[in-house]
Amino acid sequence: MVIVLVFIILCLQFPAIHTIINQDRQNYREAIRFVEGEVRGEGKGGLVFSIGYAGEHFKYYSRSTTIVIPETLRELFAMETGKKRIWCLITAWLPALCPPYEDQALYAERPGQYEIYNYVKNGFHLQKYYPSKYPVFIYYLEQ
Repeated sequence: MVIVLVFIILCLQFPAIHTIINQDRQNYREAIRFVEGEVRGEGKGGLVFSIGYAGEHFKYYSRSTTIVIPETLRELFAMETGKKRIWCLITAWLPALCPPYEDQALYAERPGQYEIYNYVKNGFHLQKYYPSKYPVFIYYLEQ
């Protein structure tokens, strides 16, 4: 009877187990480990920041690197002062995820984040890319 009950529970949970096993991963941990490996030994000479809807999640996986989330481009420029190497982590950028049939307002980021995004896309180099449903982009700038 116990074996039958366990079998029934497994059958009922199979769709959830299948989803968990096959679901696209968010590569936050891998991205942070990559940046921490690159930043190691820089001391105060580097800056790591993140933008976007899921930018806060990078802080959770960070062990030794402080990740800041600037609200405006002016705030980012102030943080960059005196920094030699600058890293930007972006994932789940809502405007890029917006399907054509959806309202753009539903996929809007904070206003200052757009300016930072454009600054990063135009001035930084794409250092690493982790493909998934919500890809992770690591941008790099050396001043």
